Amino acid sequence: LVKLNTEQVAGLTTAQVASLTSVQIASLSSDQIIALEAEDLRSLTSSQLRALKTDQLVKLGAEQIASLRGTQLSVLTTTQLNALTSDQIIALTTGQMASLTSIQVAALTTDQITAIEVDDLRALTSAQIAALKTAQVTKLTTDQIACLTTAQVASLNSAQLRALSSGQLNAFVSSDLQ
Repeated sequence: LVKLNTEQVAGLTTAQVASLTSVQIASLSSDQIIALEAEDLRSLTSSQLRALKTDQLVKLGAEQIASLRGTQLSVLTTTQLNALTSDQIIALTTGQMASLTSIQVAALTTDQITAIEVDDLRALTSAQIAALKTAQVTKLTTDQIACLTTAQVASLNSAQLRALSSGQLNAFVSSDLQ
């Protein structure tokens, strides 16, 4: 399998990709991984996804990342998620962001937090917002803060709120503070 060139990997059927073992998935080069079609990636099982190395994940393009089902993203380890670039975080759909566990959200880097689009942030549950570390909350942009729902704002704890800058505090809309 490791001897296949990228054209040969791209030529694999979805059924063939789905039948690869976790060891075989892990043995693919980054170039081979990016040769996989979106439908091939959607066919990967939890164990196959967990077998992906961080250097493989960071090579996936926006379309490939966006093609993953939310249930697939929810099985990635925090180490795997931390490897995603800002562009890959931006590529995540609202449904994909909402599917992340609170533990996964809490493990995102501050650069990744800043890269979350406002609609995606709005899709997070109160539990996911509450799971954010203070350092993550301080990196929220004023646009991100302004988009938070009343329930999300209510889920922030006092330490998170105290850590916000005056600019961030001013971004709250009055309905969020009632």
